[in-house]
Amino acid sequence: MFSSELFIAIEAWKHVLDGNPYRPKKGSRKGIIEKWLNEHHSELSGAARQRITTMINPDKNGGVSASSE
Repeated sequence: MFSSELFIAIEAWKHVLDGNPYRPKKGSRKGIIEKWLNEHHSELSGAARQRITTMINPDKNGGVSASSE
C-alpha cells in the first residue's frame, strides 16, 4: 500500500519521462510534467502537483525560468 500521490507520480513518470529521458528542445521537463498532471489529474491540489513534480523532475533546479520558455 502507498499513497495516491505516489501512484500518480509513478504514472506521470512512466508517461512523461520513461520513454523520453532527454531535455525537451522547448520548455522544460517541469512544464511537461505539470501539463500532464493538469490534463490527467485535474483533481489534485496545487500543493500535490508541486510535490509530484518536484519528486519526479530530474532537473533539480526546477527547469528553465519562465522568461526562457
